[in-house]
Amino acid sequence: MPLLNNLWRHNIMDMKSFIVLSFVLYQVISLNIISTVEVINEKSNESTNYDYKKLFTATSIRNAISKYLTREDLKTVTTIKEMADFANSELNHRLRLLHFRHGKITVSSMQEAIKYLSRRDFVDLRYDEWIADTCILFGDKDPMNITGMLQYNFIVAITSRKDHLKVEWNFDKINEFASNDGEGTLINGMIYPCDCIPCGEFPVSCLSVEDIKDSRFHPSVYKTLVFSKNQVKLAIVISGSGQSTKEKAENRALMTAQILRLDLGDMPICIVAQSDTRKNEKANLINKLEEDVVLLFYYHEISASTFVVDTKDEEILRKKFLEWKEKLNFLNSHQTFAFHFTMINGTEPENSEEIFGDTFPNIPLNTLRLLSDQSITGVDYRDHYKIGPVYAIVGLLKFGSEEDFSE
Repeated sequence: MPLLNNLWRHNIMDMKSFIVLSFVLYQVISLNIISTVEVINEKSNESTNYDYKKLFTATSIRNAISKYLTREDLKTVTTIKEMADFANSELNHRLRLLHFRHGKITVSSMQEAIKYLSRRDFVDLRYDEWIADTCILFGDKDPMNITGMLQYNFIVAITSRKDHLKVEWNFDKINEFASNDGEGTLINGMIYPCDCIPCGEFPVSCLSVEDIKDSRFHPSVYKTLVFSKNQVKLAIVISGSGQSTKEKAENRALMTAQILRLDLGDMPICIVAQSDTRKNEKANLINKLEEDVVLLFYYHEISASTFVVDTKDEEILRKKFLEWKEKLNFLNSHQTFAFHFTMINGTEPENSEEIFGDTFPNIPLNTLRLLSDQSITGVDYRDHYKIGPVYAIVGLLKFGSEEDFSE
């Protein structure tokens, strides 16, 4: 076969790559699919490359062979020019973040993965290697029955009540966070898998305010980020009142933002704060150590941008969303998702999220809505602090985009 002969003769691939490619081509031949592709001109490398690229981007072939290839096999295949597009596309498809909203998976292609992950009674490597890493969850009503894929995983669950902000860590089962008391908001959120970007680990950390305030207790990842300043692309500070000091939630969040700014650099810092107005002192002590969370997204694989809504006019907002979109240079090269931090009676149209969806139809949205009038949202920028409902778009570098994307 000309492709194998050329690659092996010119030392373009190592033995592992050669074996993987041989296996893949054997699968293709066994399916009798090659006969459907136009005749390859063996005298023209350019023609050969084009035809093989066309062959491996065919949906029928991709579906037929991808289930036999592990993640590491696919990474090996990315080194083969003729198959790189196929392998990178399959890696991006296979390692997508899982988003759920209103009790449903928002990405239709993940429905099959969920069915498989809940059973694991047959072998299909397209889904077998999707292993949940961390879940970021907003709301506490009507949870999805996906506890089987979240055993022993790190979960951060945040919901707003009328009189306090509820933050929980390390729940092995989502249903344990669910509420049946009629309060709260519908659960929505995201689960990201292990090794979902080219560098491997998803560059995000979930820390408490206490971890950040006292340098003696800085986690190792935070120390690394302090040492290599300006590596953080987005910070999100979600804070309730400090039970031990009785400080207001906004003051606590802004104080945390000042520390982050001094330690980490010029990234935008989303402020999401709700003061605890409960009268019962016993109730106030329940979440004494679970009153806040700081999310940090960092390193060159991450791109991020924030937008603060300052109008209730639908058409003005639509225009501003479009203007914002034109400035974003990472929407094609990155796997994207968004956060929406807002509150009741916020300064935005009631259909703000619908307008966002019209403007960014392929970006899943994760919403935290604060239910108390003792709440505030905004973004702390390097030179000013802007109050209002916040949209933050985060992008994860896709496989195959490393050479095409520059910061």
